[in-house]
Amino acid sequence: MSNPTPRDVIRPWFEALEELDEFIGIRFGHQPPDALKPDWQFISHNEVDGIGGFARILRQRGTTLEQLPTLTHPQAFGPTALLNAIPGVFRSRLNASFLDSLSTH
Repeated sequence: MSNPTPRDVIRPWFEALEELDEFIGIRFGHQPPDALKPDWQFISHNEVDGIGGFARILRQRGTTLEQLPTLTHPQAFGPTALLNAIPGVFRSRLNASFLDSLSTH
């Protein structure tokens, strides 16, 4: 009996945030010694997590890395969990807008 590929239960969260126009990219910066500015790369959380993105960049630059360990999430993703999270997203947006309005006066 073969093991099924573990379901990525975190990815739908990032997809939902992206649908709400939230930035879900991971910023990676490399400062070459002779450059005045860093070389920035943005990789979507839909593609990789932070360590996976770092590993991807290292591989693109010639580093040999073995398969990274993966975690499986014990909790299934469902519509109820997403609906429960939405108020927090809007709350953080409202708080940021409110704080921005205070700094402009």
